[in-house]
Amino acid sequence: RFPLAVMNSAGGSNSACGPLSLNVGGTVFVATKQTWTKSGFLATLLGEDLDNDMTDSAGLVFIDRDPDLFAEVLRLLRGYQFVRHPRLTWQEVHAEADFFQLDVQYLDGLAPPPLVPGLVLPPPDMVTHHTVQMSVSTGLGQFEVCRGEMFPDLVEVMRNADPALRNVMMLELGFKQVDNLVSRHSCLTTFRRRIRVFYIELTAGQSLPRLPHEIDRVAHAQWLQVRYRHA
Repeated sequence: RFPLAVMNSAGGSNSACGPLSLNVGGTVFVATKQTWTKSGFLATLLGEDLDNDMTDSAGLVFIDRDPDLFAEVLRLLRGYQFVRHPRLTWQEVHAEADFFQLDVQYLDGLAPPPLVPGLVLPPPDMVTHHTVQMSVSTGLGQFEVCRGEMFPDLVEVMRNADPALRNVMMLELGFKQVDNLVSRHSCLTTFRRRIRVFYIELTAGQSLPRLPHEIDRVAHAQWLQVRYRHA
């Protein structure tokens, strides 16, 4: 058995009033005893003499839990509100905080604000790249998108009556012709182009001017999605 006072990350002595190190799932976390003891579980654990199987090779208290979840629990112990995480949900963090016996009222005060009904959050990657493909059927004076998305910047192409100009306009919009199937009455042409999609958070009263090569934009409650051609 080893009392807590003789354990630290350097193998020496952990001061009862200084920072205390814990090994959670192989990751070392350091905080003051005042922070640790906001957790009922840790307050009890750190007040006891520990068996050898509860310490690691460096003499640190070892707790076999998910270190990513524990990092969020430690943020709560330090008084920070939970913010959106790319992998963890508030429900998962809340359940882990319950395991470590955080006070319920204290925990509820650090919950994330409720989402606005219908609010869609942008993805973790704020800029993405896509290669889009579309097939256009021409013939008998028609120009019809038969596969793929009808982008807003194609409207003028659709309106153009001159078939020769349509292909030129498609190239100017960044499309590249990759296939061309000719039948007796029509021609099926396949185009591809690379586009970028990015997301920007907007504060009250903030606006974003139209970008060069912009295709379209979709406004949500707190952020804006913009698609534009890859120049």
